[in-house]
Amino acid sequence: MAAGLPVTPLPVGSSSSEIAYLVCLAQCEIVFVHPSQLQTIKTSGYPTERIILTEPFEGWDGQILPDLLVIARSLPEFTIDGKHPMPKHQVALVVFSSGSTGNPKGI
Repeated sequence: MAAGLPVTPLPVGSSSSEIAYLVCLAQCEIVFVHPSQLQTIKTSGYPTERIILTEPFEGWDGQILPDLLVIARSLPEFTIDGKHPMPKHQVALVVFSSGSTGNPKGI
């Protein structure tokens, strides 16, 4: 949220089909994933070029968050502690219900 982008936390125990449903419904452009969840997100069909791992993982040659932070720090207009406030009308956080009575719903 500090970057001015909406956030959608995804439940760790979700199946690939649940992840596919949630990232589609939330219209996720990028997914930050812990390596322990990489196989689940890949199996969901989410494009690997839009996956960013939160830490290095053997065999992964895609983007990792620490590398992106190094690149970002080198940009003159970027400050790691900077905040980019979101407009009052923009959604900041999308949370989903558990889906106990059907598909999860955005709250």
